[in-house]
Amino acid sequence: MGRRDLEVVREGVDSFMERVLELYAWSGAPREEVEGMKHYHPASRMLEAYRRAAELDWRPLSGGSVLNASGLELRVVEAPGHTPGHIVLVADGLVFTGDTVLPGITPHVTLHSLDEDPLGSYLETLRRIEELGPLTGLPGHRGVIRDTAARAREIRAHHEQRLREVLDLLRRHGPLTGYEAARMMRWRTGYSSWSEYPVPERFFALGEALAHLRHLEERGLAERVERGGLLAWRAA
Repeated sequence: MGRRDLEVVREGVDSFMERVLELYAWSGAPREEVEGMKHYHPASRMLEAYRRAAELDWRPLSGGSVLNASGLELRVVEAPGHTPGHIVLVADGLVFTGDTVLPGITPHVTLHSLDEDPLGSYLETLRRIEELGPLTGLPGHRGVIRDTAARAREIRAHHEQRLREVLDLLRRHGPLTGYEAARMMRWRTGYSSWSEYPVPERFFALGEALAHLRHLEERGLAERVERGGLLAWRAA
């Protein structure tokens, strides 16, 4: 397991989730939805499994480590973004991408702390995947990726478009809380309005919105403000 992810598991996923949900409440999510997120989020339903996992004898892995799996040599490449300590494993012509690069859908990237820039880390990870060349990808979900470099470029372009969308919202409607931005963003779902979104989907949308707002701040295009006791951003 990646070193940073192992730290989260050993610290306790429940306390990690509590901190994230407090950030979401500060970002404008109604309290009843925050309570719903505690109940419905997949991680909240697997706390006992995480507690048991924390007791296992994990070996923390860092970039450059090499594993040998039945004669197959796997090189560890750090790939933060989807999780803070995500890793991918590279072999001859292959890369086990986990949740870093997926076919057909974009991996979820969310903000866990204002001290971090997960989207910035993820965009750098995608560049790293591109630099590995056109490898065959074996992801954690869905089917085989024929060219991981090309797929990484597609996902990076998607996030750049998302950043432009969020910046445009700030310029036209800002300052906005993360919750307000999430409601205004265009999501590829089967729902016609925000009121139809189930609580878990709102949780993921809010996390993505916050990750993009935080990265715009990192680029100097947005700035953090407080509005009515809530965390908000405006265009710089």
